[in-house]
Amino acid sequence: MTMNSLSKFWEVKDNGFLPTNNLISDAFSALIESKYKRIALDMPEMSRQQVVEYFNDRSQDIESDLNDIVSNDRVDLAENLMRVLSYAASFYIHYPGEPKVNVLPKVIAAPFVRVANLVERPPILSYASYCLYNWKHEFPPLPVELYNINLIQNFCKANDARRDEDWFILVHVDIENKAARGIKALQGFHLNESVESVQKRLTSLVESLALMNVTMKRMPEQCDPDVYYLKVRPYIFSFENIIYEGEFGDQPQTFRGETGAQSSIVPAFQTWLGVQHKENLLTTHLKDMRNYMPLEHRNFLTNLEQQPTVRDFVLLNINNLQLRVLYNSCVHQLYEFRRQHLQYAVDYIQKKVPNPKGTGGTPYVPWLSKLAEETESYYL
Repeated sequence: MTMNSLSKFWEVKDNGFLPTNNLISDAFSALIESKYKRIALDMPEMSRQQVVEYFNDRSQDIESDLNDIVSNDRVDLAENLMRVLSYAASFYIHYPGEPKVNVLPKVIAAPFVRVANLVERPPILSYASYCLYNWKHEFPPLPVELYNINLIQNFCKANDARRDEDWFILVHVDIENKAARGIKALQGFHLNESVESVQKRLTSLVESLALMNVTMKRMPEQCDPDVYYLKVRPYIFSFENIIYEGEFGDQPQTFRGETGAQSSIVPAFQTWLGVQHKENLLTTHLKDMRNYMPLEHRNFLTNLEQQPTVRDFVLLNINNLQLRVLYNSCVHQLYEFRRQHLQYAVDYIQKKVPNPKGTGGTPYVPWLSKLAEETESYYL
């Protein structure tokens, strides 16, 4: 598998950070027709031992697919396999109601580490496999909206928290889709553009952010805080001191759990708006989250950071009231997004435990509060 094919697969274009719709449709069709159909559809009903037996039975198929990925540049197959193995690993390690384990069996660990190396992300379930490449578009050409998308892979049983798990992830998918217009607006920006051109960019961004906030506020409609906390959240925690049997010299490994901080949306908007946060453990953590993003998304953010910001442009034209109003509207919508995220962190997690940490392993409430406060300080 080549670097170029991986970059093309996750290329940031009209869909923002989501893969193109046809890739999602093809992924689902291929999975349903493939040898991994059972793990995709039946894993929530399986025991730990049944998952291990399943991968024992499929070991030759997986080896064949891994060879196909390398020989024929099959990035689609690599990402499908990454999702399957990510879910299986987290299901095994975080299996509810059973004693904790600290060893991931070789039959899962070996192919998981290999495919993770191919897609250049750590061997743990991350946002790319949990959200970005885990949905299907039900009825194209109707738009990608909450009523028209469904999940490919679940942890929860159909009669036990499936609705809440689906909604939690699909709200994120819809937010990613709503962000696409804003991501497109900031690409190719330069300081010698006309004021009218930049006003159009800012208008697209503020509209995109406003739609994201509308979707964000819909989270409680079908994702109950108690159900999320007890049934959905436990599967997406970090791996702490886990031995990947036969890998890493059998030395325990620690990787961050799946979290929305692994999305590239807010870092992209924040960077272009020139919103900077003070260096501390929080900003170090957020930079670490980039290691869990698809490589093309990491590169997109790095390139964006090396370019002028729209704040630079507005400061050069500070006497233009309309430009300033549009810029401040974008900052306000970004603040509202962070404020709503903070409120959910309180409602869905903090109220339920004495010493909460996020699935990424961080003391998130004071951090999220600080992010919101610092964002609000950037009005012009």
